[in-house]
Amino acid sequence: QKVGVMTGDEKGNFNPDKAVTRAEMAVVMANLLDLKVENYYGASPFKDVPQWASPYVAACYANGITAGTSATTYNPNGNVKA
Repeated sequence: QKVGVMTGDEKGNFNPDKAVTRAEMAVVMANLLDLKVENYYGASPFKDVPQWASPYVAACYANGITAGTSATTYNPNGNVKA
C-alpha cells in the first residue's frame, strides 16, 4: 500500500482473503509496472469494464499483460486463478 501497488477496496480495506477479480488485478499490475494509465482513458476495447478500472485494463491490454475474453469483453468480475 505504501508504494501505491495495493490500494484496497472503496473503503480502503485490504481484504487479503477475498478472491481478486480480473479488474482488480489489472489495477495492481498497472501500478506495479508504473504504467501511465492516464494515457489510456477511453482506450479500452472492452465494453464490460467498469469506468474505475477501464484505463488500467486498457493499459495492461495495450502492453500485452492481459487479454479479453473476446474482442469486446473482458470479464472484469471473473476471479484471477493462481
